[in-house]
Amino acid sequence: MRTLMNRPRTLTCLVLAAGLAAPLTCIADDALPVRKITLYRSGVGDFQHFGTIEGDRTVSLSVDKDAVNDILKSLVASVDGGRVLNVQYDSQAPLARRLASFGVDLGKNPKIAEILAGLRGESIRLQMAGERAEGVILGVESRQAPSQNDRSMIAQPFVNLLTSGGIRSLPVYSITSFELLNAGLNDELNQALALLASARSERQATIDVSFAGHGARRASISYVHETPVWKTTYRLSLPELDGDARMQGWAIVENTTEHDWNDVELSLVAGNPVAFVMDLHTPLFMQRPTVAVPVMGLAAAARIYDDAVADFQTRRAMRESAEGAAAVAMRSRAVDRMGQNTGPAPGSVYRDTDMQEMDALRFEESGGVISGATGAETGEQFQYRIDFPVSIERNRSAMLPIITGPIEGRRISIYNPSDQAEHPMRGFELTNSSGVELTPGPISVYDGGSYAGDAMIGFTSRGQQRLFSYAVDLDVRALTDVKQTSSSSITRIVKGTMERQTRHRQTTSYTFVSRNAERDRTILVEHRKPTGWELKNPSEPASESATLWRFEVDLPAGERETLDVVVERIERTQLTVANLRPDALLNYVQSGEVSGEIRKAIERAAELHGRVLDLESRVNAFNERRAEITRDQTRIRSNMNSIDRNSELYRRYMTQLGEQETELQRLLEQRDEIQKELDTARFERDDYLRNLTVE
Repeated sequence: MRTLMNRPRTLTCLVLAAGLAAPLTCIADDALPVRKITLYRSGVGDFQHFGTIEGDRTVSLSVDKDAVNDILKSLVASVDGGRVLNVQYDSQAPLARRLASFGVDLGKNPKIAEILAGLRGESIRLQMAGERAEGVILGVESRQAPSQNDRSMIAQPFVNLLTSGGIRSLPVYSITSFELLNAGLNDELNQALALLASARSERQATIDVSFAGHGARRASISYVHETPVWKTTYRLSLPELDGDARMQGWAIVENTTEHDWNDVELSLVAGNPVAFVMDLHTPLFMQRPTVAVPVMGLAAAARIYDDAVADFQTRRAMRESAEGAAAVAMRSRAVDRMGQNTGPAPGSVYRDTDMQEMDALRFEESGGVISGATGAETGEQFQYRIDFPVSIERNRSAMLPIITGPIEGRRISIYNPSDQAEHPMRGFELTNSSGVELTPGPISVYDGGSYAGDAMIGFTSRGQQRLFSYAVDLDVRALTDVKQTSSSSITRIVKGTMERQTRHRQTTSYTFVSRNAERDRTILVEHRKPTGWELKNPSEPASESATLWRFEVDLPAGERETLDVVVERIERTQLTVANLRPDALLNYVQSGEVSGEIRKAIERAAELHGRVLDLESRVNAFNERRAEITRDQTRIRSNMNSIDRNSELYRRYMTQLGEQETELQRLLEQRDEIQKELDTARFERDDYLRNLTVE
């Protein structure tokens, strides 16, 4: 995106002021040069033009068309002791719509026949092979005519002319040239063609800001538009042993505009404001429905109504009073905004160095920017203000120093198994004591004057700590061992429901072996926070992030140290005692998961439940024997139907049936006695479990 360009020309403009036509002299924008630039990391820049103007002036700004939308969205113009009349700019109506406004519509790349059809009623002179025709166009029609190649009949356009000798119909394909006899229409055709040519090549637009007033006055124009994101790079110098580290920070700024930045006040904002693009340059036309003219069935007779004069006069007076008050208020606000009554004394001249006053003029009493040597607050954002005027030629870039000096921190080795399994990384724990915000960027680390590696740093507020690593620490070997154990126990029984607790424990052992016999190390171990697990050892980390615990290990030179990180997770399940078999209940006792009163309660529950199961088994046995006898009796009776009643076999069947009936009777009596015992055992078991609560 390109910003404003110098436009070295003098124009004569005409504006309407207070209903009168007043000539204003236009001046190039070097009367209000760019004096202050603020760049943001969201990809926009705030450009401020300050200067002095004389009398009524129009400042013309030549801008890239791509920048017009941003400028229309953000432009602010102010003048001390005068007023801003208006801001005018080149139209950006759609090309097809602008072409349609001419008498000859070239918007859809029309053919000759279509152009002639659009000129119905116009006088024209046609030149054809060997003849000329002149007349008024009646219209264009399609007729079957012989083809010029194979003489077959095809549809051909014919133009119908009203000539002095009558109506002539001429084939369009025979026309070699034509001339519009209407000079005005011919000019519009040329203008439409010129518009098509300019639309392909025109990349610039003009924005004219008109000021009105008397004498020398300070004026400003400011706007926001797209710029490259400014970037930061850092250099960190670590001392040999003791001493402060030193940091140097540079801002990379790129001037991609079409003009040079000469001695501008440059500020770099670390914030990231919301910035969007909206097409304000192109006219917006709404689609409206077409509604038929309503026609009544019968014409209504005219009627004259008596006017309620008193009510009408009252309403008119109230309306005029409200409109007058609104107009006075608007004029009052306009005077306050433009500072019409607070201008400088006649003959006063704007001083180039008076930047703070121009900041106040830009947004009246907006609060301005607190000046600072390197860092400053603007609103709720932090900015770097370059202490010296900046000059950058167009399409050039520059590195500007923003930080230089000592910074707090300590050497540290950082171990994370996912980064480097065998060795920790050499790193630095930086405390931002620079007094300014540190924006994200790369850091080149120098150790003892030699290059040691590269690192990345995220956004770091003042006073915030930040870790970064820049090289593999080959002098330290790392070993990692992970062990997991689980143990379960019954914690309590509530109304017959057991609560079982399973404790999972994971122990990660980090062992570090130093191969450097001269320098001690502090190793920062990063351990991932497992979801749902609780830290048991160490009792608390040295620091933590959203996903990591960090533990410190002091490793003496040439020694070996181990850190055990223990985490636990507890699972709780509920078991209904009545749904478990006695052997399953006794397994909890034998496995050692229960003790004390809970052990006694489970043993008693297993005993009661076992008695119920034994009685149920005996009842089932009686029922099975009864069913077996019933099936056998059915077989015997079926056989008896097919043999002689006086036979020996029949008599034997009768004896067998009698014995079975006796056994059935005895089984029923015994089953009833056992069923009573079963009902009693079930009641005792259910009543015991229902009231069983052991903590």
